[in-house]
Amino acid sequence: MGKLKTYHQNDVIFCQGDESKSMFIVRKGRVGVILDRGSDHENFLAELLSGQFLGEIGMLDSLPRSATAIALEDGTELEEICEEEFQAEFEQNPDRVFVLMLQMAARLHRTTGSYIDVCRTVRETLDAENGNLPKSEDLQARISKYTSLAAGSPAATY
Repeated sequence: MGKLKTYHQNDVIFCQGDESKSMFIVRKGRVGVILDRGSDHENFLAELLSGQFLGEIGMLDSLPRSATAIALEDGTELEEICEEEFQAEFEQNPDRVFVLMLQMAARLHRTTGSYIDVCRTVRETLDAENGNLPKSEDLQARISKYTSLAAGSPAATY
């Protein structure tokens, strides 16, 4: 469907803020997704493996890339799919597109769960601080987890 391209370790696939005209499927190797790469606030968001994809949201909504993607090892192969190819695939091979939709739904489900957990953590933290109550071990662990993520510690694989 799309064109295959091979990358070396640390090659930039796309940069945060770039125009989004295509998506990528990892065919071989590993890809890192990084927010604010090269800044003091750099945050490793995810590691993508063979069969996983990236850049689909930007391709669909035409907004700039929300993060930078780099190859994490030599020989990383990606299939680049432009919007026109995606539309043709949607019409000609809906089963393949359905798999993509299932992966997108799983990501959205995990993101929603994380968002709810962050909101709960903030609420419980404020409740504890406003009532001068001790923070439970679970709350302290969640605060530590989210503080580490905000400071740029590695996140889980998509």
